[in-house]
Amino acid sequence: MDGKETLYRLTDTVIGGRYGIGEAVGSGCFSTVYEAADLQSGVKVAVKECPFPMETDRSLQEAKVLIEYAREDSIVTVFDAFEEDDAVYIVMEFLEGVTLRDFIEQNGTWTMDETLRRLSPVMKMLDHMHTGNVVHGDISPDNIMVLKDGRLKLLGIRTEDQNQNITLTRLVAQARYSPPEQLDAKGEFGSWSDVYSVCAVMYFCITGRDPDDAVSRMMLDDLKKPSGLDADILPAAEKTLMRGLSLDGKERVRSMTELIFEFEDPLLRATMKTI
Repeated sequence: MDGKETLYRLTDTVIGGRYGIGEAVGSGCFSTVYEAADLQSGVKVAVKECPFPMETDRSLQEAKVLIEYAREDSIVTVFDAFEEDDAVYIVMEFLEGVTLRDFIEQNGTWTMDETLRRLSPVMKMLDHMHTGNVVHGDISPDNIMVLKDGRLKLLGIRTEDQNQNITLTRLVAQARYSPPEQLDAKGEFGSWSDVYSVCAVMYFCITGRDPDDAVSRMMLDDLKKPSGLDADILPAAEKTLMRGLSLDGKERVRSMTELIFEFEDPLLRATMKTI
């Protein structure tokens, strides 16, 4: 059996007594996602296989959190989760679309106004999660889907609680979208960490470039302002964006509520339009 057959071992099988597995549609360090069908309801779903024992508890916790937020329109809906044959399986809605990274690379960058309009529902959903002491911890252009109707949806979650210490799974988060404290065993991790990641995603959307990673910036912070990269952004918004990308969590915009307010405040918007 070759490596591909091992990786995509579920194709043409039935798991959980009801999910018929089709082709693999994506894979990462710790999981593979398959197109599947719920044989009881006939609904097309996606099944995420997490075959590594060290990831079992985290994967089940991820599913539990996502199920709790099933009513949220800006994050993937999870229907079911279970263990079978030493692996965890998470059954989710099947999303038709492309990653935000692919969308920007194929269609070009957005203006800052367009970026805010598109990401606003995601930011408000994250704000709701933060009120429950849940931090997403895995926000990047590769973990956001642009659906066929233009809506954005967040995919997986790192299930980080604001009161938890760092876990190994944080270390595999996308380096260019993770704040310093997310990579530091003694880092203070919280809602402000998701603020950094959201601002990093905004930076990508308006410049088409990944921001410099936090580790490199801690040695030499040479992060270029979006305006210096020909991004369509006004000074007041750029100031807020760059504060959201501050390496020092205490100097950063501290919550999604604050970030939304600074971008949406009528007085700020009026100032932006007259500069």
